[in-house]
Amino acid sequence: MSNFSHNHITTWKDGSFFDLEDACKQGRVVVVNYDQTNNAYFVDADEHADFLAWVAINWPGDDDEQEDSETTQAFLDRLWISVREVK
Repeated sequence: MSNFSHNHITTWKDGSFFDLEDACKQGRVVVVNYDQTNNAYFVDADEHADFLAWVAINWPGDDDEQEDSETTQAFLDRLWISVREVK
């Protein structure tokens, strides 16, 4: 699995605003929102599924485990972790 930490652009709290317009000109930008914090990353479209898996492994707490029958997206939804592309 890829490590996307090197693709990190910036972090900001909910209620604040960070302009990602310049970053969007450089590549595809995806924002992860969890616990009132936003983290922006450069993620190519063909890497999106790997990125979701990476988020599912790195964001949840130690007590949060993905069930065998649970999709990665369902797991992230259950933990209120949203991942969206910025256009």
